[in-house]
Amino acid sequence: MELQNAYAARVKGQLAAEVQKKGRKGQKGRLVGDGMPILLAGPEFEKRIHEYEAGVAKEAQKKREKAGQRKAYEAAVKVWKVQEAVRKEENQEKCAAHKIALTAYANERTTAKIEGRNVQGSRRTLGKLPGPIRKPALKNFQNVAAIDQEEAGEDFGAILEAIGEETEEEEEEEDD
Repeated sequence: MELQNAYAARVKGQLAAEVQKKGRKGQKGRLVGDGMPILLAGPEFEKRIHEYEAGVAKEAQKKREKAGQRKAYEAAVKVWKVQEAVRKEENQEKCAAHKIALTAYANERTTAKIEGRNVQGSRRTLGKLPGPIRKPALKNFQNVAAIDQEEAGEDFGAILEAIGEETEEEEEEEDD
C-alpha cells in the first residue's frame, strides 16, 4: 500500500508539472489567465504587461519580416519563370534549326547517292542544350531582409515591368 501511495504521489507531481508547463505555453495572449487573484496595479503585473507588449511587438516585427521575405521570394520566382521561359524558347529554336539542318543533310546525302559521290561533311549534331535554371528556394530567403527596390536598382523594376508586375511607386500613383 505504501508503494502504491508513493507511486501515486510521484505521478501526481509529474502531471501537475506537465499541466503547469502547458499552461505557460497557452498564456501568450492572457495577462490574467491562471485563475489566481492579482493586484492590477502591482509591480509584478506591470512587469507582465511590459513583457506582453514587448512579445506582441516582436511577433508583429517577425510577421513584417516574413512578409518582406515572402515578397522577395515571390519576386525571385517571377524572375526565374521569365528566365526559364526564355531558356525553353531558345532551346526550341535550336532544336528547330537542328531539324532543318538534318533535313538538308538528308537531302544532300540522297542526292550524293544518286550522283554516286561521297557526302561532304558528317551528320549534323545538336550538341548539348543549356539545362534548367534552378528555382529559388524559400529557405534561401529566411534570413534575408526584404528587398528594397532602391537597393536592387532599376533592373528589378525593369524585370517586374517585363513580367507585368506593378511596382510600389506605380501602385501609389494609381491610388492617388
